[in-house]
Amino acid sequence: MLSILIPTCNFDCSALVEALWLQAEALRKKREGEFDFEIIVSDDASGNRQVLESLETVARAHQEVHILYQPTRLGRAANRNVLIQQSRMPWLLFIDSDAEVCTPDFIARYWEARHSADVVCGSLRVGEWRKGAELRYRYEKRASTVSAAERNSDPYMKFTTFNVMMKREVTDEVTFDDSCKGYGHEDTLFGLDLRSASKTVVHIDNPLIHTGLDSNEAFLQKCVEALHALHGLPQLQQYVGASRVFLLLQRCHLVPALRFSAKVLVPLIRRNLLSNHPSLLLLDIFKLLEYARLAEEK
Repeated sequence: MLSILIPTCNFDCSALVEALWLQAEALRKKREGEFDFEIIVSDDASGNRQVLESLETVARAHQEVHILYQPTRLGRAANRNVLIQQSRMPWLLFIDSDAEVCTPDFIARYWEARHSADVVCGSLRVGEWRKGAELRYRYEKRASTVSAAERNSDPYMKFTTFNVMMKREVTDEVTFDDSCKGYGHEDTLFGLDLRSASKTVVHIDNPLIHTGLDSNEAFLQKCVEALHALHGLPQLQQYVGASRVFLLLQRCHLVPALRFSAKVLVPLIRRNLLSNHPSLLLLDIFKLLEYARLAEEK
């Protein structure tokens, strides 16, 4: 009854697949005749032979595990749409490949919550701190402290695909926007589309650990890529942090002052963000200044 769908690229998620299989198989035995499952991994043309061999090993061990190999790079959104098309169960559970199971009843919690809404969002726990990844660690530590009750106060804007279950019928009306090729905001756009389609969304405290803690430099680059994506999605700009503040400043005729200050501030802020003690407040300011630069180039 449940399709577990994992998009991946250049990441060995075989341990994640094995852990999910063990929980799903235990639930199938407990709910014999009421629960069945499949696990589908779609590798987005990574070409990493070691990763593919690990995935093939776990697939050979379990008939419920299937690997899709994309011959050319699809992008984050289109790869998820392929998983939807290839799945066959009435409930779909999306999980990012750099997740780690951290509770013994992760699958069971989702299954018990399946009738609570059209879309059920789980939660995130931050991975272990490591030197050189302080910015991503602090960013996710802040996100992980937001409870399900707080997220339910604005369920569509808090939507994320890190770990989320939805009814198959949802995807008959709402799919991931294939124009989102790079990093960032395909989940934000999906959340707004859910609202437009009047699909109900509920958040629950059902965590996975995010193990993919990028280096400070890599995460800052991802933030820039996400701002580029946001700049190309005008339908999101009134809702998302940096662009929303930029539009407010624009109405107050303060953008010229913002751009002038960027010349002095951005190098100083980058130095802090790449240090061992990065400030999340400065990260927010960096995003605003970078978005203002992108808007100027338009």
